[in-house]
Amino acid sequence: MRSILRKHAPSRSRSTTVGVYRKAWTARVHLAIAVSLVVAGSPAIAGPTGTLPELPREHVDTELGQSSGRKIRIGAGEDLQAALNSARLGDVIILQEGATYSGPFVLPKKEGSGWLVVRTSAADSSLASGGILRASPSAASHMARLIAPRGPVVSVSPGAHHYYFIGLEVSPTPDTYLYSLVAPEVEPRTEAEQFHHVVFDRCYLHGDPGKGSRRAVVMNGRHLAVIHSHLSDFKEVGADSQALIGWNGSGPFKIVDNYLEGAGENVMFGGADPAIPDLVPSDIEIRGNTFAKNPRWNPSAAAHDESRWTVKALLELKNARRVLIEGNVLESTWDNALLFTPRNQSGTAPWSTVENVTVRYNWFRRVYSIVRILGADNEHPSRPSGPILMEHNVAEDLSVGGDSNPKAMVLLGGPNDVTIRHNTILTTPDRGSSFLFLAGARAKRGNVFTFRDNIVDVGAYGIIAEDPGLGPTGDNMLDGHFETWSFAPNVLIGSLRVETGRYPRGQAWVRTLNAVGFVDLARADLRLGPTSRYRGTASDGTDPGADIGALGRAMAQYMSVPSPSGGQTP
Repeated sequence: MRSILRKHAPSRSRSTTVGVYRKAWTARVHLAIAVSLVVAGSPAIAGPTGTLPELPREHVDTELGQSSGRKIRIGAGEDLQAALNSARLGDVIILQEGATYSGPFVLPKKEGSGWLVVRTSAADSSLASGGILRASPSAASHMARLIAPRGPVVSVSPGAHHYYFIGLEVSPTPDTYLYSLVAPEVEPRTEAEQFHHVVFDRCYLHGDPGKGSRRAVVMNGRHLAVIHSHLSDFKEVGADSQALIGWNGSGPFKIVDNYLEGAGENVMFGGADPAIPDLVPSDIEIRGNTFAKNPRWNPSAAAHDESRWTVKALLELKNARRVLIEGNVLESTWDNALLFTPRNQSGTAPWSTVENVTVRYNWFRRVYSIVRILGADNEHPSRPSGPILMEHNVAEDLSVGGDSNPKAMVLLGGPNDVTIRHNTILTTPDRGSSFLFLAGARAKRGNVFTFRDNIVDVGAYGIIAEDPGLGPTGDNMLDGHFETWSFAPNVLIGSLRVETGRYPRGQAWVRTLNAVGFVDLARADLRLGPTSRYRGTASDGTDPGADIGALGRAMAQYMSVPSPSGGQTP
């Protein structure tokens, strides 16, 4: 398919399309768990001069193996800190099921090899709910509990390493607010001072239900993992709170198969300038998680006392490199789902960047906006963002938020090398929605934008461009924001009364959602059916829109709870 490339001659106007989409499904389809499946990378189909992001180079190894050391049993009321001090790497500290251990605790640096395991005495099958691997609050009675009246509950000494926690509940002492549950004892100023090889597996970490807490784990280290765990009630008034945050850790990081709930940002990398020069948190694997805000925090629906918390995005990257976001469910936020905003937060880290980010096989629902991408920090010097790839994602419902004009995707300041391909994006047009919003273009610097092979409900306003605005033709819509762009072919859903001349040529226009030919809207099965006229019409010879089968398999590979994606595994 010939790419459409133009130079710009911007002028200001607005393109309006009237959509007809109404949400037509409520059912959840549970995916079968896929065994021995690896989701392969997608073929490299970029824009004419675009660059696709590099995937993480390193991954955290969370294989525990057989412990070779002593088994040290610590009963209720006994001294856990003394056991942590005397244990050797390779030992297993076993805490009594249902017992409470009062801290704070410090993890000392130890010499040797192997993992020092700290776990509850409960059988593994008791650590999760209904035989599902991911821990849940319902399993708390089977967990040993670590609490503290001041934080962190668990501090990690400089250079401490190889601690593996299994089946623990970690929280503040009741009716107590803490800044952090787990954090470095001293902020590292060199990589050698970072703690490393620390894993939380099937744990329940939570803030106080009434007073909240700022964050669960400060991931300022190396080879850190949170897997199969439940993190909730991280909330604060007047400040950002997170389930997981890292700004001064090198990586790699593994965040897989968790429930993640934080009012400010559920997960964030960046947000403060690193103490280590030139540090960018790197090689970040975020797979198979459920990101959600507590619905009681929504000011439009909640009781007053629960709507006071400061609520922002589900996942924000302010300083991060080589990030893979795959197979997650991102839901229930009246703000942005994803924020990619390079930030030299206090002006001392001009190397800050958001680069080499891949977002694939995710399911978005009940969010205000899918993604907001900023080209570079607009307050302090930073490196530009990009390349960024979004492919094979589904956004089925943009229906929350106080603003009556939800925007599916927002690109500000002309980010570099953004590729959006093979996504199925269904907006809510009766609320004044648009599927692409462009603003704040800066001087041209060779930036490239590719938007192809998507199925998109254009909503009420379709594409909106400001500063500079839309021109009189489709080519001018993007010319003012990108030096090079490709915008075809796509299946665009909207009224045939739309002024199609305002959009680039090469689109397939469809009047209604039903006319696309999905297999089963009522069950959220968004594969193209055998009678759909759009099968095989993508630029790579496959079907346009998300590969629903591959999306479902990616979720099933990493997510141990039933997925609500509607994807059908073969």
